[in-house]
Amino acid sequence: TYIYTSASGCIDSASQNISILQPPTALFGNSLPVCVNSNVIFTDSSQTSTGPIQNWTWNFGDGTAPVINNNGSPVTHLFGSYTVFPVSLVVQTAEGCKSAPFIDSLLINPNGRLRRRDRGGDR
Repeated sequence: TYIYTSASGCIDSASQNISILQPPTALFGNSLPVCVNSNVIFTDSSQTSTGPIQNWTWNFGDGTAPVINNNGSPVTHLFGSYTVFPVSLVVQTAEGCKSAPFIDSLLINPNGRLRRRDRGGDR
């Protein structure tokens, strides 16, 4: 409730209910096996309870420009070298709520095997 008092002592008030929306949760998976200089397919599995997701921003951690997707379809990316790449995804709902970044550190080996280095170690 907002209460306003004028310089002459008149008082008025207004009330309005507001909803605080939960942000979406970004999450993704990727194709295997992976070889250096071969495309990797990243698939969104983000979740939201407050309306549809309308924007996906992918950052592949290799110095290339982020990829912004507005339809949720899988994205493809080619990694040109073998090292650890911190791949991240941020999603945004139609209401403008953004997720925290989901980051998965991917270690691409020269022999084409992919290992993940996140949440405490290789798997």
